[in-house]
Amino acid sequence: MVTFNFYTDPGHGWLEVPKSLLVTLGIAEDISSCSYENGGLAYLEHDSDAGTFAKAYRSKYGGSMTVDVVHHEVTPIREYRQYSGGMFIHKRTHPLIRLHGRNAQA
Repeated sequence: MVTFNFYTDPGHGWLEVPKSLLVTLGIAEDISSCSYENGGLAYLEHDSDAGTFAKAYRSKYGGSMTVDVVHHEVTPIREYRQYSGGMFIHKRTHPLIRLHGRNAQA
């Protein structure tokens, strides 16, 4: 089972996923600019993009995902670049990996 990090601040939440996994699932172009990206990771906003990902993930791999919730009072995610709709993603298959949770400091 794969574990993903879900980051929250007092006003919002984002699911952290590898951008290459979005390509593998065929949804890289379906993610809105309400989500963010930094390096090889996308931070999918919780209202719709995280749901789009979860539906595609379950459809391809079955079962459920484990999510580690990490809360920050002030998160750097809001300073990341808005998601670009897959324009800058290297189109190769991403093996499923386990993302380890991180403790946030208040």
